[in-house]
Amino acid sequence: MIALVFNSFSQEGDCFVEIISESGIMVYLDNNYVGTTSNAENGLIIQDVASGTHALRFERKNFKSQRDVIKLSHGQVLTYKVKPFKPKLKISFEGNSGEGKIIQKTGSLIIQSLPTVIRISIPKLGINIKKPQDRVIIEELSVGTYSAILTWKQKKLNYTIIIKHNQTTHIMVNMFKDKVIDISKKNRSKELAEQKRLSQIAEKINNNSTHGKFNIGFKKTENFDTIKNKKFDQNGDKCAIIRFISKKSGLVFLGDMYGITRVERKDGEYWIYVPYGAGRLTIKNEDIEILDYRYPIRLKEGLSYTLTMKRVD
Repeated sequence: MIALVFNSFSQEGDCFVEIISESGIMVYLDNNYVGTTSNAENGLIIQDVASGTHALRFERKNFKSQRDVIKLSHGQVLTYKVKPFKPKLKISFEGNSGEGKIIQKTGSLIIQSLPTVIRISIPKLGINIKKPQDRVIIEELSVGTYSAILTWKQKKLNYTIIIKHNQTTHIMVNMFKDKVIDISKKNRSKELAEQKRLSQIAEKINNNSTHGKFNIGFKKTENFDTIKNKKFDQNGDKCAIIRFISKKSGLVFLGDMYGITRVERKDGEYWIYVPYGAGRLTIKNEDIEILDYRYPIRLKEGLSYTLTMKRVD
């Protein structure tokens, strides 16, 4: 037999609210925290609630909050089942209408289409949007399968999207031919080939006595004033700053699929503004010297990092 622990609400009454939910959900009644759901209780029970209309709110970390309104009669015991939570998502667009960027266990999703403007509905994620540009990018999706409804004029396509850990699922929707093609594998092969090509060039450089090898240093910049950092990416998020220490002129910086927002030359260093979450930076100079560097940590919004490169002869 399961023992139920009751949580009293400050406004005493003769009603009870039984919350049915998975564990770990924070429950608020009329903006007052009344407890967290648990497996032992199969949720949470709130007692001594006054009759009348009340506001419920449910919070779960990294998920969208839920809100509802309930109405209680004298002496009523109300059973309320919490709906499935929808993850907080970050969506961006990329294409001809303006610069953009492509954008845990999670993966990412890129959707392209012919024609460009179609409607995308993914009910499980609470997404129902009109795609205005070449690509729609959805990041930090929980791994699993998602049913998508893709519409254009009178045409409708149903497609099951599969999200894999640390991978980007990339689909091409062709409404003219009534089909959806997963081009992720092809793109991953190209990316691996490009990584191999850059690695081979870098290895040749490092083995060349003229260039020697490099010791790379990367760390979060302590006590660096980022308050004045007012550079934002296209999603309106504050960029991370990579401070590359170098007096050498003519350097060219290339980002990964997240892109680079801006590069500024400072005294003895370059400030490279990148969207947070970026994973790689390629540095070239006039001598065709290439450093293909992967950040050892995930970049955070609005923070500054220092990148140093010292030649070892």
